[in-house]
Amino acid sequence: MGAPASNCNSEGDYAEIYPYIGATHKATFFVTDASHCDFMDPGNWACSLVCDGTTDPSRTDLIQKYMTAWFNYYLYLNTGYYDYLYGAESDADVAAGHTERQVNTAPRGLTAAGTLEGVALEWELYEHPIIAGYHVYRRRPGEAYPETACAQVGRTSTYVDVGLTAGQIYSYTLRSHDAAGNLHQPSSEVSAVPMGSTSWVYLPIVLRAQR
Repeated sequence: MGAPASNCNSEGDYAEIYPYIGATHKATFFVTDASHCDFMDPGNWACSLVCDGTTDPSRTDLIQKYMTAWFNYYLYLNTGYYDYLYGAESDADVAAGHTERQVNTAPRGLTAAGTLEGVALEWELYEHPIIAGYHVYRRRPGEAYPETACAQVGRTSTYVDVGLTAGQIYSYTLRSHDAAGNLHQPSSEVSAVPMGSTSWVYLPIVLRAQR
């Protein structure tokens, strides 16, 4: 979480650090018009004087809400806090101009390879226990992705989509979900072409004994 630069955080280096955070799930919430002093509870006049920033209890409450939601969701695995981070509650704060949000929760490393009348998908399994499984979405050229997944799998890193048409291009995205079914961001898209069956012709081999 961050606030605009002030005398007490003139560098604002949290924005520079964020790209280097390696976690598969990460987010940054920028509190609009906040000051360094809004992160103190209770605030005090000395902080406002030194940091040249005003305090507002509503901004302090906002900061506490997001910190509490993050820890409850990822440490206590309480899926009820999803909305405060990624759902309707967080959307409302962004729409009202209270926060600016950057979220990165998409599965990583998704690949696709054609198999016999199917497509094999692989990805990096996110080991955090908040992940209960994945939704797999499929489309063909010219189509949009449907809202309903073509498959749901558990805590795995592979899936084979079968019964497909050989020679047809199929594209896929992947979304992880928690135990309550709350979805995270979609992965990048991958595509593959299923292979057709091959007919083999076996020629008899005649062996002639030597006398």
